Amino acid sequence: MNQLNGVEYLRLLFPDINGCARSKILTPRAFKAFEQHGLAMFQGMLGMACQGTAVTRMLADSGCGNAIVKADWSTLRTYTAQSGAQYGDVLCNMFVAGTGEPYPTDTRYICKQAIKQMNNIGLEVLATYEIEFRLFKLKDGQPAWQPVQYGNAFVFSEVEPFLTDLERSCSAAGLHVEVMHSEYGSGQVEVNLLPQWGIESVDEGFRFKLIAKETARRHDFEASFMTKRLPGQTGNGWHLNLSLWTSGNRLTNIFHAADSSSKQLSTTGEQFLSGLLHHARALTAVSSPTVNCYRRLHTPWAPTKCDYGVDNRMTTFRLQTQRKETSRVESRIVSSACNPYLALAATLFAGLDGIQRDLRLDQVDTTKDLPHSFSEALEAFKADTWFKECLGSDFVRWFDIIKTDTEVEPLAGVEVKSETESDFELEKKIYGTV
Repeated sequence: MNQLNGVEYLRLLFPDINGCARSKILTPRAFKAFEQHGLAMFQGMLGMACQGTAVTRMLADSGCGNAIVKADWSTLRTYTAQSGAQYGDVLCNMFVAGTGEPYPTDTRYICKQAIKQMNNIGLEVLATYEIEFRLFKLKDGQPAWQPVQYGNAFVFSEVEPFLTDLERSCSAAGLHVEVMHSEYGSGQVEVNLLPQWGIESVDEGFRFKLIAKETARRHDFEASFMTKRLPGQTGNGWHLNLSLWTSGNRLTNIFHAADSSSKQLSTTGEQFLSGLLHHARALTAVSSPTVNCYRRLHTPWAPTKCDYGVDNRMTTFRLQTQRKETSRVESRIVSSACNPYLALAATLFAGLDGIQRDLRLDQVDTTKDLPHSFSEALEAFKADTWFKECLGSDFVRWFDIIKTDTEVEPLAGVEVKSETESDFELEKKIYGTV
C-alpha cells in the first residue's frame, strides 16, 4: 500500500479486555501478507489479566487457538521513533479464524456496534473525556509534586517539558489535546480532549493513555492510570462527556430542550438519561472495572448513588444544558482504569434501552446506592439481561472469568474502606501497569 511507503516498522495496536494496549511490530517483510490476509495471533491477547498474565480458565474455555488481526487503515499514523526509525501505528480488530466473525472480546468492535445502533435510530455520537492520571518520579517513586496543588501554575511549570512533549506527541499522532491542569491530588494531572464523532473519540482516548505513558518515561516519570494509588487522596477519573445529535445535519442535540420549553432535556434526552439511571449499578462494573476503583467511589467528589443533577459534581450523571453546542451528559462513574471502548459502548447501550422502552425520569429509582465493591458491581452486571444481549453472553462470561480469577479472588481479603500501605502494595502488584 502506498500509505506504508517510508514506513520501516508497523506497530499493530488493539485493546485487551482491560483497555491495555497490546501490540505486535511488523517489518516490511510482513507488510504485504498482512495487508492481504491479516495476521494470525494468539487469541488470548485480548483476554489478558491486568498483570499481563494469561487467564487459564478463559483459555481452556476458548481452546487456546489463533485469531486473525486486521488493520483499520483509516487509523494509520506515522511518526519518527526515538531511535530515528520511521514507524506506523495502526489500530486493529480481531476476528475468529475460519469464520471471519468478530472476536467476542474485541471491545473496539463492540463499541463500533453500539455507535451503529445509535446511528440506526437517527443519532450520532459526539464524545470526549476528562482524563486524570498521576505522575511519579522514576528515581524514588514519589509524586511529581506534593502536597495537593489544584490548578497551581508553579507546580505545572516544574513539569512543563513533559507537558509540552505530551501535547506535541499527541498532536503528531492526530490527537486533539485542549486543556491541561493540575488536579486535586499529589502529582495528579487532568487532560481534556476535544470532542470527536463516533469511534474516533474513543480511539483518541485509547491512544492518549499509551502516548502519556511513553512520554512520561522519556522524562523520567511514570504516568499511572491506576484509579487510586495514594492513601488518603482522591482517585483518578476518566469522565465521559457525551452528546447525541440528529444524523445527517447534526442540528439537534437531544440533551438540549427547545428554547420554548421549560424542560432541561428533550424527550429523547430524558429517555436516554433514564436508561443510564436504570442500568447504573450494572454499568458501574465496566466503568469502574477494578477492585481498586471502589476506593474512589463513595468518597467526596466521586459518585455514590444512581442519580443525576444539572451542573452538579456530586451526582453520578451530571447534565450540562446551558447551550445547544455544549449540552451533554457527563458520566462520572468512569475511572481512569477503564477500557474506554467498553465504557462508551455500555453507556450507549444503557441509554438506547431507555429510548426504546420510553423510560422517563419519574420511573427510575435515583435513591439506590452504586455498588460498594467490584464483586457487587459484577453481580449486577451479570444479572443485567440487556447488557448480556447487547454485549454478548460470551463477552459477559469471559469478562467475569478474567476479573474474578485475576482480581476479585486474589484481593478477596482487601477492604476498600481501609487504606493501609500493605493493601495498596498488593493492589499495585495487580494494577500497577494499568
